[in-house]
Amino acid sequence: MSDAKQLPFPSNSVDGVLCLGLLEYVPKEQEPSYVTEMVRVLKPDGIIIFSFLNAASPYWVWADHVPPIVRNIRAVAKNARWVPFKDCNGERIPTRKFRLKERIELLRAAGLSVIEKTYFSLNILPAPLDTRFPGQSFGGKLEHLLQKDIFGWLGMAFVIAARTRGCNEVQYKRQPAD
Repeated sequence: MSDAKQLPFPSNSVDGVLCLGLLEYVPKEQEPSYVTEMVRVLKPDGIIIFSFLNAASPYWVWADHVPPIVRNIRAVAKNARWVPFKDCNGERIPTRKFRLKERIELLRAAGLSVIEKTYFSLNILPAPLDTRFPGQSFGGKLEHLLQKDIFGWLGMAFVIAARTRGCNEVQYKRQPAD
């Protein structure tokens, strides 16, 4: 086990890095140092894959804003004190959400070339209905829509694959299966 800000590998020593579900928990001001450290350990032409929560997703907009308002309306109706939004999460770990364009800019600033990006995870039931009726979101049946540019932003998250700069981006595009 190690800290992702100081990976226990020599520079230019790994073929790939997989960073899933990490950066949303890292303070914004520390994020560039994490990405720089991951790039440091990559071999030339190494690949790195990131996942990010999508700030534009209607699911996260709803989940982040509507339940705190509902909790406060209930509190006021019961003559309880008004709870500031920042205190409404209870023990929930705060997470950051991201926009695709901003993430691409960060990765380019770290010396990476984006070779592929895609949205995933469509949930049409808002919180808390999604947890009360698991398996009823119908998102799996509609997930293919996220591959179309017009619907991609609906995905709850996105993945970006990138390589160290200097390689020919075109040759790394996914090829159709035989």
